Amino acid sequence: MPDTHTYRAEGELARLVERARAGDEVIVTTGDNHQVKLVPVETAPQSVAREPRKFGLLRGQIRPAPDWDSDEVNEEIARRFNDDGI
Repeated sequence: MPDTHTYRAEGELARLVERARAGDEVIVTTGDNHQVKLVPVETAPQSVAREPRKFGLLRGQIRPAPDWDSDEVNEEIARRFNDDGI
């Protein structure tokens, strides 16, 4: 299938999606530059899928300051939240 300019693709998106799902290569361009290629989700590159997040990677590497919950620190945080200079 020939390339489709973005202006034309806006009005024909549903048809272009159906052609991509049918196996046609659909390339959308801006001027002479290729911008995107429409492909069915089933054939999307595997790099799109992410691995599950691994929790605990920073365990033991982050430690709070000894005074993190002191009255002075809490007052400073409250003052910054309530400051009208925002």
